[in-house]
Amino acid sequence: MLASKLPDVGTTIFTVMSELARAKGAINLSQGFPDFDAPPELLDRVQHYLRTGHNQYAPMMGTPTLR
Repeated sequence: MLASKLPDVGTTIFTVMSELARAKGAINLSQGFPDFDAPPELLDRVQHYLRTGHNQYAPMMGTPTLR
């Protein structure tokens, strides 16, 4: 058996939050993997914006039309 080179970090905040979300019946978005599919309309909208070059973080000062 190979020995792990990763440090023993114990219980992480992700484990704690996942357990809390499960216990409360909440949607857990803390790690970016919800347990349901996105609505088709949302997927279409995301694909549109990715194809038209909107695939970066917003400017530091924000988007002018949204200010």
